[in-house]
Amino acid sequence: MMNHALACHYYGDEIDMKVMRKPPGKDLAEEMSISVTLEPVEWLVPVHQYDKETSYFVHAGLVFVPLTYPYLYEWGMDWYSHAPRKLCERAAESFPDSPGQQVVVLSHILMDKVNYGYESVSPAEVIKFNGEDVKSLAHLKIMIENCETDFLEFEVAHPAGWVVVLDRLEADEAQGRILEKYAIPQAASDNLIHTE
Repeated sequence: MMNHALACHYYGDEIDMKVMRKPPGKDLAEEMSISVTLEPVEWLVPVHQYDKETSYFVHAGLVFVPLTYPYLYEWGMDWYSHAPRKLCERAAESFPDSPGQQVVVLSHILMDKVNYGYESVSPAEVIKFNGEDVKSLAHLKIMIENCETDFLEFEVAHPAGWVVVLDRLEADEAQGRILEKYAIPQAASDNLIHTE
Protein backbone atom coordinates (compact mmCIF):
# COMPACT_ATOMS: atom_id res chain seq x y z
CA MET A 1 0.00 0.00 0.00
CA MET A 2 2.85 2.39 0.86
CA ASN A 3 4.63 1.63 -2.43
CA HIS A 4 1.47 2.40 -4.40
CA ALA A 5 0.97 5.69 -2.55
CA LEU A 6 4.56 6.72 -3.29
CA ALA A 7 4.30 5.64 -6.94
CA CYS A 8 1.47 8.15 -7.45
CA HIS A 9 3.90 11.03 -6.81
CA TYR A 10 7.07 12.49 -8.31
CA TYR A 11 10.48 13.30 -6.85
CA GLY A 12 10.26 16.69 -5.18
CA ASP A 13 6.58 16.31 -4.26
CA GLU A 14 5.75 17.07 -0.66
CA ILE A 15 3.28 14.64 0.86
CA ASP A 16 1.49 14.68 4.18
CA MET A 17 1.55 11.47 6.18
CA LYS A 18 0.09 10.23 9.41
CA VAL A 19 2.33 7.96 11.45
CA MET A 20 1.36 5.83 14.42
CA ARG A 21 4.12 5.62 16.99
CA LYS A 22 4.36 4.37 20.53
CA PRO A 23 6.63 6.58 22.63
CA PRO A 24 8.86 4.85 25.19
CA GLY A 25 7.09 4.33 28.52
CA LYS A 26 3.58 4.74 27.11
CA ASP A 27 1.02 2.00 26.63
CA LEU A 28 -0.83 3.46 23.65
CA ALA A 29 0.40 4.59 20.24
CA GLU A 30 -0.02 8.21 19.25
CA GLU A 31 -0.83 9.60 15.84
CA MET A 32 1.64 12.10 14.39
CA SER A 33 1.28 14.21 11.24
CA ILE A 34 4.43 14.77 9.22
CA SER A 35 5.30 16.27 5.86
CA VAL A 36 7.87 14.51 3.66
CA THR A 37 9.59 15.64 0.44
CA LEU A 38 10.18 12.69 -1.88
CA GLU A 39 13.74 12.12 -3.03
CA PRO A 40 15.25 9.30 -5.10
CA VAL A 41 16.89 6.45 -3.23
CA GLU A 42 20.64 6.48 -3.78
CA TRP A 43 22.03 2.96 -3.81
CA LEU A 44 25.70 2.22 -3.35
CA VAL A 45 25.73 0.14 -6.54
CA PRO A 46 24.22 2.04 -9.50
CA VAL A 47 21.39 0.31 -11.30
CA HIS A 48 21.80 2.19 -14.60
CA GLN A 49 24.95 3.39 -16.35
CA TYR A 50 23.48 5.35 -19.27
CA ASP A 51 26.03 7.36 -21.22
CA LYS A 52 28.82 6.45 -18.81
CA GLU A 53 32.14 5.00 -19.84
CA THR A 54 33.07 1.71 -18.22
CA SER A 55 35.79 2.26 -15.63
CA TYR A 56 38.73 -0.09 -15.10
CA PHE A 57 42.23 -0.09 -13.70
CA VAL A 58 44.86 -2.77 -14.28
CA HIS A 59 47.95 -3.18 -12.12
CA ALA A 60 50.30 -6.16 -12.25
CA GLY A 61 47.57 -8.15 -13.99
CA LEU A 62 44.92 -7.41 -11.36
CA VAL A 63 41.86 -5.95 -13.09
CA PHE A 64 39.77 -3.66 -10.89
CA VAL A 65 36.30 -2.35 -11.75
CA PRO A 66 33.48 -0.70 -9.81
CA LEU A 67 30.55 -2.97 -9.00
CA THR A 68 27.54 -2.07 -11.18
CA TYR A 69 24.44 -3.91 -12.28
CA PRO A 70 25.73 -4.13 -15.87
CA TYR A 71 28.76 -5.96 -14.41
CA LEU A 72 26.46 -8.41 -12.62
CA TYR A 73 24.43 -8.94 -15.83
CA GLU A 74 27.55 -10.65 -17.23
CA TRP A 75 26.31 -13.72 -15.34
CA GLY A 76 23.10 -13.72 -17.44
CA MET A 77 19.46 -12.89 -16.87
CA ASP A 78 19.41 -14.96 -13.69
CA TRP A 79 22.53 -13.19 -12.39
CA TYR A 80 21.32 -13.19 -8.78
CA SER A 81 21.54 -17.00 -8.79
CA HIS A 82 24.86 -17.22 -10.63
CA ALA A 83 26.99 -14.20 -9.70
CA PRO A 84 29.10 -14.31 -6.52
CA ARG A 85 26.71 -14.12 -3.56
CA LYS A 86 28.65 -11.41 -1.68
CA LEU A 87 28.58 -9.10 -4.71
CA CYS A 88 24.85 -9.68 -5.19
CA GLU A 89 24.19 -8.81 -1.56
CA ARG A 90 26.26 -5.63 -1.80
CA ALA A 91 24.33 -4.56 -4.90
CA ALA A 92 20.90 -5.27 -3.45
CA GLU A 93 21.32 -4.06 0.12
CA SER A 94 23.92 -1.29 0.42
CA PHE A 95 23.70 2.49 0.64
CA PRO A 96 26.69 4.86 0.33
CA ASP A 97 28.37 6.21 3.46
CA SER A 98 29.94 9.12 1.58
CA PRO A 99 29.67 10.86 -1.82
CA GLY A 100 31.49 9.07 -4.63
CA GLN A 101 31.82 5.80 -2.71
CA GLN A 102 32.04 2.65 -4.85
CA VAL A 103 32.33 -1.07 -4.30
CA VAL A 104 35.61 -2.00 -6.00
CA VAL A 105 35.87 -5.49 -7.44
CA LEU A 106 38.98 -7.48 -8.31
CA SER A 107 37.27 -8.67 -11.47
CA HIS A 108 39.93 -10.76 -13.22
CA ILE A 109 43.56 -11.77 -12.88
CA LEU A 110 45.62 -11.65 -16.06
CA MET A 111 48.06 -14.44 -15.33
CA ASP A 112 51.74 -13.63 -15.01
CA LYS A 113 54.56 -14.77 -12.76
CA VAL A 114 54.11 -11.66 -10.61
CA ASN A 115 50.58 -12.73 -9.55
CA TYR A 116 51.00 -16.50 -9.72
CA GLY A 117 48.83 -18.42 -7.26
CA TYR A 118 46.06 -15.82 -6.96
CA GLU A 119 43.98 -16.92 -9.95
CA SER A 120 41.14 -18.26 -7.76
CA VAL A 121 40.70 -15.05 -5.75
CA SER A 122 38.63 -13.14 -8.32
CA PRO A 123 35.96 -11.95 -8.53
CA ALA A 124 35.91 -10.42 -5.06
CA GLU A 125 35.33 -7.05 -3.43
CA VAL A 126 38.51 -5.20 -2.48
CA ILE A 127 38.02 -3.95 1.08
CA LYS A 128 41.43 -2.50 1.97
CA PHE A 129 44.71 -1.61 0.34
CA ASN A 130 47.75 -1.67 2.66
CA GLY A 131 45.38 -1.46 5.62
CA GLU A 132 43.41 1.57 4.35
CA ASP A 133 39.73 1.33 3.38
CA VAL A 134 39.12 1.48 -0.38
CA LYS A 135 36.58 4.24 -1.07
CA SER A 136 36.37 4.08 -4.87
CA LEU A 137 38.23 2.84 -7.93
CA ALA A 138 39.90 6.25 -8.38
CA HIS A 139 40.96 6.16 -4.71
CA LEU A 140 42.50 2.69 -5.12
CA LYS A 141 44.35 3.79 -8.27
CA ILE A 142 45.83 6.80 -6.47
CA MET A 143 46.87 4.71 -3.46
CA ILE A 144 48.61 2.13 -5.66
CA GLU A 145 50.40 4.75 -7.76
CA ASN A 146 51.58 6.65 -4.68
CA CYS A 147 52.56 3.56 -2.70
CA GLU A 148 56.12 3.55 -1.34
CA THR A 149 55.99 0.39 0.79
CA ASP A 150 57.76 -2.80 -0.27
CA PHE A 151 54.53 -4.72 -0.80
CA LEU A 152 51.06 -4.12 -2.22
CA GLU A 153 48.45 -5.76 0.02
CA PHE A 154 44.86 -6.10 -1.18
CA GLU A 155 42.38 -7.43 1.38
CA VAL A 156 39.35 -8.99 -0.30
CA ALA A 157 35.94 -9.76 1.17
CA HIS A 158 35.55 -13.29 -0.13
CA PRO A 159 36.99 -15.64 0.76
CA ALA A 160 36.97 -13.73 4.03
CA GLY A 161 40.35 -12.66 5.30
CA TRP A 162 42.25 -13.33 2.08
CA VAL A 163 45.02 -10.90 1.21
CA VAL A 164 46.70 -10.64 -2.18
CA VAL A 165 50.31 -9.59 -1.60
CA LEU A 166 52.58 -8.47 -4.43
CA ASP A 167 56.13 -7.17 -4.36
CA ARG A 168 55.77 -3.49 -5.36
CA LEU A 169 58.89 -3.27 -7.50
CA GLU A 170 58.13 -6.56 -9.28
CA ALA A 171 54.55 -5.38 -9.86
CA ASP A 172 55.74 -2.10 -11.37
CA GLU A 173 58.23 -3.94 -13.58
CA ALA A 174 55.54 -6.39 -14.76
CA GLN A 175 53.05 -3.70 -15.71
CA GLY A 176 54.26 -2.98 -19.25
CA ARG A 177 54.85 -6.66 -19.99
CA ILE A 178 51.32 -7.62 -18.95
CA LEU A 179 49.62 -4.78 -20.83
CA GLU A 180 51.50 -5.75 -23.99
CA LYS A 181 50.86 -9.49 -23.57
CA TYR A 182 47.10 -8.99 -23.18
CA ALA A 183 46.90 -6.16 -25.79
CA ILE A 184 45.58 -3.60 -23.32
CA PRO A 185 46.29 -0.10 -24.68
CA GLN A 186 46.39 1.67 -21.30
CA ALA A 187 46.30 0.71 -17.65
CA ALA A 188 43.19 2.74 -16.82
CA SER A 189 40.03 3.90 -18.54
CA ASP A 190 40.02 7.46 -19.85
CA ASN A 191 37.57 8.61 -17.17
CA LEU A 192 40.08 7.61 -14.47
CA ILE A 193 43.07 9.12 -16.24
CA HIS A 194 41.31 12.46 -16.66
CA THR A 195 40.21 12.71 -13.02
CA GLU A 196 43.72 12.66 -11.57
